[in-house]
Amino acid sequence: MVSSVIRCKVVKMNLIFKHKRPFLLPSTLFTCESLEKLWIRSSSVLYLPKSISFPRLKLLQLALVEFTDECLTEQLFSNCPVLEELIIRWCNWVNMKAVCMSAPALKCLIIDCIGDPLNINILHNCEVKIHAPSLVSLTYRDCIAKEFVFSSLSSLVDAKIDIDVGDNFPETRQEETEYCAAVTKFLRQIVNVKHLKISGNSLEVLSFAEDLLTDLLTFYNLIQLEVLSVVKYYAHKTLFPLIQMAPNLESVVFCKVFSPYLHDDGDGWLLDMDTVSESLFRNIKFVQFKEFFGTPGEMKLARVILNNASALQMMTITCTLSRDLSSKVVVMEELLRFPRGSPSCVIEFS
Repeated sequence: MVSSVIRCKVVKMNLIFKHKRPFLLPSTLFTCESLEKLWIRSSSVLYLPKSISFPRLKLLQLALVEFTDECLTEQLFSNCPVLEELIIRWCNWVNMKAVCMSAPALKCLIIDCIGDPLNINILHNCEVKIHAPSLVSLTYRDCIAKEFVFSSLSSLVDAKIDIDVGDNFPETRQEETEYCAAVTKFLRQIVNVKHLKISGNSLEVLSFAEDLLTDLLTFYNLIQLEVLSVVKYYAHKTLFPLIQMAPNLESVVFCKVFSPYLHDDGDGWLLDMDTVSESLFRNIKFVQFKEFFGTPGEMKLARVILNNASALQMMTITCTLSRDLSSKVVVMEELLRFPRGSPSCVIEFS
């Protein structure tokens, strides 16, 4: 049936295989000259032919696919000369030591394996080499690979990073150091990014560093930083240094800073924020709290920013205490009493 569709010069193809048996697609699929978009979803081994060529393929999405041959897998990712978007979800690189991709026209790369239904440590033991000089957008949500090598990311604009330690959480100081070194090396290669989204889990891994300021490069192009998830109390060791390494940062977005359900949330922050450098938030113009519970840590962080951000134009706070109007009013009134380093700053509260 697939062969018949190919003969019709198909442009888009969506293949879903529900069985777990290894499958062999017709070799003509992998040399289809008309195909522009290809989706493959399965739960088994994908056997690749020796000859692979997608001259017009612009989008390739793979989900739950198992790869077993390093050379043929490299051919699949390297014989798509006009490929612009590559999405990889929950794929398994069986006993593979290296995953290589070369896509000169690639603009968007998504590797998203968090929440893997098969619970596989996808790239933990792999060396990943990617040549994508035109890449504009990168999403990486997985445990960190053994080593990441990007040939060039000078065009990178957006990056979303969520490092999941999962079952490989370091148990010794040496393991912590090695894992953190792999993550910092990864971040050093995306230093040209303009908009960075980073998870609380990623900041937790970076907290293993002895001195993050010496491990990271300066993010001169970074103008917006978004923290995607809860930042645990010790992550001030990473969040503040990361902001410090972005001298041109203009906007900071906190999706959820502290969990309202943890009794100790914010304790480490309360101590550390008393020694925050006055220059840390000096150039910040916009700050947004998307979920604000009014915890001591949140209030202290908001106060420190308001007091030190001399260029701040607006702080937007979405309070999640909507069912308790009186508590919401108390939080709002306290925020409005905080001293401000920028007289023209507006606080938008909802």
